[in-house]
Amino acid sequence: MKQLLLITFACIINSIIARGQQTTIVAGNVTDTTNLQHLEGATISLINTKDSSLLSFVRTDTSGNFIFNKVLKGKYRLSATHSGFHPSWRSFNVTGESTINLGEIFMRDNSLLDEIVIDADKPPVTVNGDTLEFNAGSFATKPNAVVEDLLKKM
Repeated sequence: MKQLLLITFACIINSIIARGQQTTIVAGNVTDTTNLQHLEGATISLINTKDSSLLSFVRTDTSGNFIFNKVLKGKYRLSATHSGFHPSWRSFNVTGESTINLGEIFMRDNSLLDEIVIDADKPPVTVNGDTLEFNAGSFATKPNAVVEDLLKKM
C-alpha cells in the first residue's frame, strides 16, 4: 500500500514538472532581398532577451530553412548572419507549447549601400569557413570577471 502511494505521488510530481517546462519548435527561412534566393549556410543564433545569453545556433539548409527544437517559454531574439549580407534581427515570445513559424527573414546584400546604418548589436557567434568566432561582449558576466567565467557562459 505504501509503495502504491509513493508511486502515485511520484507520477503526480513528474507531470507537474513536465507541464511547467513545455517546449516549442521555432522555424523560419532566410532569403536574399535582391534575388529572392534562399540563403544556404546562414548562421541563426537564438538569444535569451533577459540576460543576452546565447542558447543555441544552427545553420540553414540548402533551402534556407532553419529549426530550433525544445525552446522553453520566454522572450527571445533571433540573429541571422551570412558572409556578404547585413545581419538581421527578429524578436519573438514563446508563450506555450506550439510551433512558431517566423516566416521569411530577409537579408540585404552588403554591396547595396543606399544609406549607412550603424547598429550596436553584434552576432554572438559567427562562422567563417571552419572557424567559429565568439563575440565576448555578447555574454553577460560580472565586472572584473575572469576568462573562466566567460567560458562557462559560452
